[in-house]
Order: sequence, then structure tokens, then C-alpha cells
Amino acid sequence: MYILVTALYMLKPWVRTIFNSILISVAGMAHIMAILHYFEMVHKSYPRLSAPVTAVPMEL
Repeated sequence: MYILVTALYMLKPWVRTIFNSILISVAGMAHIMAILHYFEMVHKSYPRLSAPVTAVPMEL
């Protein structure tokens, strides 16, 4: 059904393989980016456990 709907049946087998590889790669990268974005949002919502380090001026 996937081949019929996307008209991949008209392509040569090696071109179809490249097309499917690119499609799977893009879908995989989108999922990874969504997961990273989710964990970034979760990480920002938690309060910090320690105070931020501040620079102390040195006396000369």
C-alpha cells in the first residue's frame, strides 16, 4: 500500500532504497529532536540544586 500511495512502484529498486533510507533517516532525526526537546523542557522546569558560581574579584 505504501508503494502504491507514494508511487514508488515507478522507481528503480536502487532509487527506491535511497528514497526509503532518506525518509527513515529524516523521521528518525525528527523523533530524536522531539525527545531532546522534551528532556530540555523537563530539565528547565526543575529548580537548581546549588547556587550558581559567581566570579570573585581578586585583590592585588
